Amino acid sequence: MVSCEESRRARTESGSKGTKSIMALLVWAGLSLLLAVRSGAVRNCHPSCHCEVESFGLFDSFSLTRVDCRGMGPSVSMPIPIPLDTTHLDLSSNDMGLLSDAMLAGPGYTTLISLDLSSNRITKVGGQRNLK
Repeated sequence: MVSCEESRRARTESGSKGTKSIMALLVWAGLSLLLAVRSGAVRNCHPSCHCEVESFGLFDSFSLTRVDCRGMGPSVSMPIPIPLDTTHLDLSSNDMGLLSDAMLAGPGYTTLISLDLSSNRITKVGGQRNLK
């Protein structure tokens, strides 16, 4: 016959194992969600660019993205797809020549704080000619 003490000890051990399993599952789910959010933050980064996300706020709820597209060359088609939360974009050293309004339009370009167009030999901006 099983004593009350043995029965209570068996229930305690079984409850402890169940609690540990639930905790492990919650930790695994949390890490999976965190990895999904981190990897999804830069999924719109152009293959020739390097995107770096800076996260802020409670649970990294707010993010800013720096996009480095230096030296891609004159053959790159513009606008380059960039993440929606892009704040800093470096398009230097691309030999653009012509800079039209359409080249800097599209999703992601509305949140820019800084834009680097240096070393591009820009000769025309929108309707302007010969800026040399």
